[in-house]
Amino acid sequence: MTITFSNATIAAYAISGTVFLIAGLLYFILWKKRTKAPVFPIVTGAVTFLLFALGLKVIPLYPLMMADNAVSHTVNSTPWLLALVGGLSAGIFEETGRLLAFRTVLKKYPDKRTALDYGIGHGGIELIYSAFITLGYAAMGIMVNQNGADALLGNTPDYLKDTFMATLESKAALGFEMLPLGVMERAGALMIHLAFSVMVFRAAHDKKSRWLYPAAILLHAAADASIVLLADHVLLTEILFIVFAAVMLFISVRKVYRNTPSAQEVCA
Repeated sequence: MTITFSNATIAAYAISGTVFLIAGLLYFILWKKRTKAPVFPIVTGAVTFLLFALGLKVIPLYPLMMADNAVSHTVNSTPWLLALVGGLSAGIFEETGRLLAFRTVLKKYPDKRTALDYGIGHGGIELIYSAFITLGYAAMGIMVNQNGADALLGNTPDYLKDTFMATLESKAALGFEMLPLGVMERAGALMIHLAFSVMVFRAAHDKKSRWLYPAAILLHAAADASIVLLADHVLLTEILFIVFAAVMLFISVRKVYRNTPSAQEVCA
């Protein structure tokens, strides 16, 4: 299979990655400057994402998706299973990370605004992480054009080569239209993280609202799984995702955040 990245595609990835990186840094700086938020909850959100989403999540995913075994072969060759495993792992680990953060290191920050500060950290660091991934696609495109797609396979196990090549082909097929789509996706992700942070914060501090924690897991899993299942319909996927994210943020702020008592009200 011959795969080639056009100059427009490489430029789109390079520009998108740069925009995401700058936006991620400004996201932190402007929020801190405008709200005078304490640094610790923001940093906690960022560290929790790195620890749970990029670290601990890999432990169960390795035998399920990466190792050379019958389960991994089945998952990688079955789209709905791939979506289910990927979605549930993201939902379980990220929302559990939020819950543990609110119940442990952030216990000294009981005010409901901590939910937003944490969400800024969690979503902001993911945006910066996405920036480096996107810049990596630009570099990958240059390497593919110079040395061919097979040169990137390296020691990739045979059972993962088809999945890798399919992903590479889909990345090469995108052009400048990915710029607004990428912005839509990242904007949706930031809204999602704020919404789920509000929900899980409430679950961590109100026994009657503990159901919001599993609800956040399932909604997170559904969002991620849908992206995998609708991967061939990029525009539709991004539209549905940002609409879902906007609705979730609206509901979480209107129905959850506003009805969560502040620390002052609790102590009164």
